[in-house]
Amino acid sequence: MSDSQAESSSSEATLSSLFDEALLEYEKISNCDLPTNSSDIQYKIKKCMTMLEDCTRMVSLANIFSTNEHVDEIATNNVKYFLLPILLGYLTLKVTHGDRLELIQTADIYFRDFLKRCKDYSITDVEVEDEKEDEASSATSLESMVPPNRPPFDIGAMARTRAQKIARFKEQKDLEGEIENLRKVINKSKEDDTCLDDELIRNYYLKLINSNVSKCVDEIECLMSEKQIVKFKKDHPDEYEARKKPQFKSKPMTPIIITKDELQKKVFGAGYPSLPKYTVQEFYEQRVRDGIWQAPSDSNTRCLQTRTPEMEEAAKEQEDEEKETKMEEDDPEELARLRAKDDPEELA
Repeated sequence: MSDSQAESSSSEATLSSLFDEALLEYEKISNCDLPTNSSDIQYKIKKCMTMLEDCTRMVSLANIFSTNEHVDEIATNNVKYFLLPILLGYLTLKVTHGDRLELIQTADIYFRDFLKRCKDYSITDVEVEDEKEDEASSATSLESMVPPNRPPFDIGAMARTRAQKIARFKEQKDLEGEIENLRKVINKSKEDDTCLDDELIRNYYLKLINSNVSKCVDEIECLMSEKQIVKFKKDHPDEYEARKKPQFKSKPMTPIIITKDELQKKVFGAGYPSLPKYTVQEFYEQRVRDGIWQAPSDSNTRCLQTRTPEMEEAAKEQEDEEKETKMEEDDPEELARLRAKDDPEELA
């Protein structure tokens, strides 16, 4: 073996081990429960990004990828390097320090580069149009970010879109399940220090790449919206802050205790001096004054909810007078009612 061949083999081994280490570090970051903005996680993110950037430079120097090639022509050991840009894109969005607009633009470049290379090598037929910079920066108000003439809702189209999303979601879950099973096999092989079939390793990375294609499309769509908002916030800080303020001031919510009468009001008032106390009648009148409930009209003053004690007494007296009149006149219906009750005192 010549010196150049030995050097090339050593370089490839270094590249492969560095990528494997970076991928393992990325998985640890993704599965970590600590907040993303913690100093520990941010340090790990920057460290992992540095490792992946070094891998990218080494891949470029080795000319692993070239134009007019198919994925079948790529060596199994090199298939995993398709993941470099999308891993860098994910990590870039996790960075919490720095200009957000620059981070979004950098991540967008990584995601588009990933999709373009996957399409060039016939891994996927998904294609995302290049975003025009003049369109991305043309928003002069928050209203201009929304399409001015939205088409009417098409229930059929909405149902089809929903069905497609559900189908993609199920496919994604199935694919992730297959990836997890293959990952377990690969990890066990490393622990046992046994050789793996190249086809299994190749299948694992191709599934991992395909799984990230659909995620990448969603990320690009989200970034386009976020980019407009962040750019508008940066170019029009006063208008953005004004829009964030509430248009009206609502009354602060305070707890109240509704009591049945004045006596209970005094009792509860002694135990809860800091809370507003209302009788049922006072509570009702307060709601009417606030416009929350409708004021009673002449037509509904007989409703049980709006009767006062005086109205109850007057209604009872009128009912008693009507009963006495019917009994004096030997009203058949009243006599039948009394016989049904079998009340000898009233029949006497």
